[in-house]
Amino acid sequence: MWAESLVVAYAADAPEVLRKSFRNSLFAAFKPQEVVAQLKQAGLSELEVGVVSDRHLAVQGWLGQRRNS
Repeated sequence: MWAESLVVAYAADAPEVLRKSFRNSLFAAFKPQEVVAQLKQAGLSELEVGVVSDRHLAVQGWLGQRRNS
């Protein structure tokens, strides 16, 4: 099971209560394609979603016109 492999990789030595919490958070997390759909529904499809690790994603981009720095 994918979630259990992440729990073992990142929380193997943690108390069971923390492993359970981590496991539950993995099941509750949005998938990247769900975030893309939510952004599109909110009118923010110009933002990009990227997977940055086996547990994290990042949303980036510019809203409106890009400002010069």
